[in-house]
Parts: sequence; structure tokens; C-alpha cells
Amino acid sequence: MSEMERVKAVRLRLPEEIAKLKFRNEKYDCEDDLQEYLDRPEFSEFIGWKKPGLFMARYGGDLIKDENGNYQSKHEYYIDIVLADDDTNYDEYTKSRMLTENELEKYIPKFKTFFDLVKLPCPPINKDTLRVVEFVYYNGCDAPCCFDITVDKFYQEV
Repeated sequence: MSEMERVKAVRLRLPEEIAKLKFRNEKYDCEDDLQEYLDRPEFSEFIGWKKPGLFMARYGGDLIKDENGNYQSKHEYYIDIVLADDDTNYDEYTKSRMLTENELEKYIPKFKTFFDLVKLPCPPINKDTLRVVEFVYYNGCDAPCCFDITVDKFYQEV
């Protein structure tokens, strides 16, 4: 059953050339996309759907209104370290911020180890490619794109 879901994660935005990789699946004689590849049993100890402390591949999709009033679709791909993932009664929102120096020291090695373990090309992992994100969305559809830094208007000077 679909419901509102709150997610908090440390997020790495993936370059499209990594997100669109295809992987040979000998068992079923087909090609897997990134999510299917990461769902393989050999990765289950450090990749898990909605499990805090584990990695998860996510896709974000939004409709963006351009200067002519037309809507364009925006798609982004991420690897998250899940901090929290639970059902909620909140309305939809997105928040994003840069990591602190202490957080960078903690999470950069974890992401590098992840790419070694899953044998994927490692993109740049630094303060510009990582964010702490939190968002609420209706889980019957795509999660929103949530990476660009948001500023809560409440904290702006009046």
C-alpha cells in the first residue's frame, strides 16, 4: 500500500554514465540496470532497501516549468547511505545541506569502500558531490530529485 514516506540520507549524486551502466546477468541471460545489479545477493550485507546504515540506489524525478511555461522532466540518480526511512503523516517537502567537515571525514571513506566492493567506477566523492538530504514523498510514485541546497525561508532575516 502506498503512503507518505520520510527519508533522511547522506547522498551522492551519480554521473549519468555510471547510473546508466548495464550489467550482464548470466543466470537469466539478460542485462541488469544499476538497481537490479545492486540487488544481487552478494551485496546484501551492505545494500538494503530502506534499512538505516546501509546503501541504496535511488532515482529522483521531477517536472520543472521552463521559462515558456512548459514542463520538462528532470531525472537524477543517487547512491544513499540511509539514515532514516519511515512512514509519516507529513506533507511533501525536500531539504538538503552540505556535509560538515566531521561528516565528510566519516562518509567519504564509506562511499569509496562501497564502490570498491560493488566493482563500479568511482565518481568524485567530495564536499561538492555529497549532501545530507531529507524529504517526504508519496511512495506510490518516484521520489523527488533532492540534492541542490535548500534554504528554509523561516531562518532568513526579517
